[in-house]
Amino acid sequence: MEKNRDFVSMGLRIQAFVCGDDLRRYPLYEGLPTLEKHRGLNPFVASVELMNKYGITEIMVGDSKAKIETIKHIHEYMENNVIHMKVSLEEPYENMYNEIFSIRPDSGKLIRLAIQRDSTVKQFHTVNRPAGSITMDNQLYGRYSGEVSLVRDDLECDARVNVIGYIHPEYQPLLAYLDKETRIKFIR
Repeated sequence: MEKNRDFVSMGLRIQAFVCGDDLRRYPLYEGLPTLEKHRGLNPFVASVELMNKYGITEIMVGDSKAKIETIKHIHEYMENNVIHMKVSLEEPYENMYNEIFSIRPDSGKLIRLAIQRDSTVKQFHTVNRPAGSITMDNQLYGRYSGEVSLVRDDLECDARVNVIGYIHPEYQPLLAYLDKETRIKFIR
């Protein structure tokens, strides 16, 4: 990472390959990433890791073809710092799909979204909160009612917190790269 920063400071671009997610290359059809650990990994997730952890400035698809949607997600992250996160939301909260949310700077164990609070949120689905859960504080939490968070680490049930959805397991590694500079877009 330090060497890559040095290269970038000299005006050089750092490139890496991710696997395609549409048509993989003959003869093995296993993908051609720069890092072996990215073989079989979602190319968007691999791209975000390469940019954040290794200082990569340009992403290339090492296979015959990637889905246009994937390329658009990578581009939107590179240009606007928006992470597209595949999630499953409970029916009353499906209006949150395709919305872009900012992350509050005071996030810690929970990634707190900058969203307007709602004091009328009823208690609903108060269960254990494994990593990748999407939660909304209910009216038992007082002034925090309506606050939405993403869970980084497993948490126990709390009667004041509703679980309203889950991040797809393939996208959960992205939790490590969310900060106040990042925005999130929930996708199906």
